[in-house]
Amino acid sequence: MEKLLSVIIPVYNGEKWVQRAVKSVVDQPCSNYIEIILINDGSTDDSAQVCEKIANENENVIVIHKKNEGVSVARNTGIKNAKGKYLAFLDCDDLWAEKFFDDEILSELNDKQNFDMFSFSYLEKTKMYAVDDEVLIGQNYGEIPCNYFTHGSYMYNRKFLLDNQILYPAGIKVFEDMAFLEMCHFLCKKQRKINKLLYIYIQNPCSVTHSKSNIDKLYEYLDYTNEIKDFYRTFNIDHYTLILKYILWALPELCAKNNYKECHQFLKDNNLVKEFSKDNIDFMYKFLTKKQKQHLKQWVKTPFLFWLKFKIVVTSKNAIKKLYLKVNPKTSI
Repeated sequence: MEKLLSVIIPVYNGEKWVQRAVKSVVDQPCSNYIEIILINDGSTDDSAQVCEKIANENENVIVIHKKNEGVSVARNTGIKNAKGKYLAFLDCDDLWAEKFFDDEILSELNDKQNFDMFSFSYLEKTKMYAVDDEVLIGQNYGEIPCNYFTHGSYMYNRKFLLDNQILYPAGIKVFEDMAFLEMCHFLCKKQRKINKLLYIYIQNPCSVTHSKSNIDKLYEYLDYTNEIKDFYRTFNIDHYTLILKYILWALPELCAKNNYKECHQFLKDNNLVKEFSKDNIDFMYKFLTKKQKQHLKQWVKTPFLFWLKFKIVVTSKNAIKKLYLKVNPKTSI
């Protein structure tokens, strides 16, 4: 039977979880229309053997073994080898919701409108991120907004990706999924949104990403923006909005760890000083949260007082937390 959907699952040292992830897809009501591509990205545990065992037990599972080059290259390998009309991505420690891929979704994917993308709801911890049931049509590039849901809550038209040469950027190690989503949405002309739970995102507290500070993530995010800038430059577009959002998000911690001169120099070195100018506030305001708006106002009006405030507040909080953990070593806060 011809496969309508290819589910790409990168696996790196995921022997503990990959079988559970695959089962969540195989157990779907219409799973016979799905091919599952496991990309073993040079795992050093028993993932290779586990993947082969899964493939031997399930005829719609394919395994590709490759040297370790990172999750972006692994997903791109899946894109290039997929046969389905649409593609979906599932991290090996996450799950698909039960009974998602049924006759209703099958009919939607078979729709002759040939949507560039499908968007579905997803669950993170106990919070549901729902979408509205609607069809979005864009006449020009950039008219369909990107909501930055997890990339696994989307399905992508394989021809759309290949025709536009959209791949995960291999030059960055974090936020590569955001870069991919942003490029897809910018080029997308037709998207179908369905309020049905597809993806269950399971945060692994031991992962490197979740153990990093906001400052570390900020530097990595700047790598991402440099990567995505090249994409936008081909359309003569400057890309600053998300840089500003992340600067404002990490600015309190930046103030706590550096003196005022160093904070200002950091913004200047990354060509971000102008983003805090009064001329840009009106344009950027609509993209910011309430707290980010407050931070932006305070920094533009009195940057030194802003720095001093968070130098004291964040430093004090960290000191109290450190003292608490010292007195109560078995407690996590």
